[in-house]
Amino acid sequence: MHQHPDIWPQAHKWLPSRWMPEGLAAGLGPTAKNAFVPFSIGARSCIGRNYAMLQMVLTAAVLLGRGIGFGPVAGKTAPKLTKGLTLYSKNGIWLQPLLG
Repeated sequence: MHQHPDIWPQAHKWLPSRWMPEGLAAGLGPTAKNAFVPFSIGARSCIGRNYAMLQMVLTAAVLLGRGIGFGPVAGKTAPKLTKGLTLYSKNGIWLQPLLG
């Protein structure tokens, strides 16, 4: 995808200017939204992703195991759920710790 000629004008040329505002205005940028994802999948994916996910799950498990719950933040709007590949919130999900 990163060198596909239908998505990238002059796909096999080194054009650092394609990321500058004048390069984008000249049509050197990608023609598809989210076409540049260098660290998401494949051989060059982020080496720390699995470690970060493990740390997030472990932190949540420790907090919940110690009796610390989570609840909505006062004054924030309710999540606007959207269907995609997964279910996600367009406006975020705001939580605060509930102690005791």
